[in-house]
Amino acid sequence: MKKKLLHILLLGNFFPVLSQPIPKDQSAVIGKVYKQINEIGVFKNYKVTAGNLIENSVNNRTGFTEISDGSNVIILLTKFIAPSSSKILAVLDIGKTESNTQVIIMGCRVDKKKDGHIVALAKPTTGPYIKNIIKAWKVDLNTNRFISISVKGIDCIDVGEDAD
Repeated sequence: MKKKLLHILLLGNFFPVLSQPIPKDQSAVIGKVYKQINEIGVFKNYKVTAGNLIENSVNNRTGFTEISDGSNVIILLTKFIAPSSSKILAVLDIGKTESNTQVIIMGCRVDKKKDGHIVALAKPTTGPYIKNIIKAWKVDLNTNRFISISVKGIDCIDVGEDAD
């Protein structure tokens, strides 16, 4: 009985760590301002691969910046503060992605209603909307946090196709 209790206590202490999407070395970058992403030590081997402003945050210039080192993908919630500078507000570490998956940082909907706050991991499908969503997160601009959400009802525009 004591062994079981010890295992439960140990697992209970590790679960909060395992559930955090931000490794400790990357959480230290929140608040950092950069011109080139590789100026930040933990991202020295990364390049910006995509970015866009969040639809209803155009005035405060907040958006998603996707960076990658060739195999790992990280999404940054970024505030564009000058013509060539950005400030990191939050980090979502997607990790390694399989060759048949893609990260989508714009054009997602919930129950056919646009929601520019969603980041999705999906397997491409044919048609104007990608419906095979594997994981999804929604950014809370009040707390600057990525929150894991259900994929039910989520689809995203396939930028390679014409959507209505």
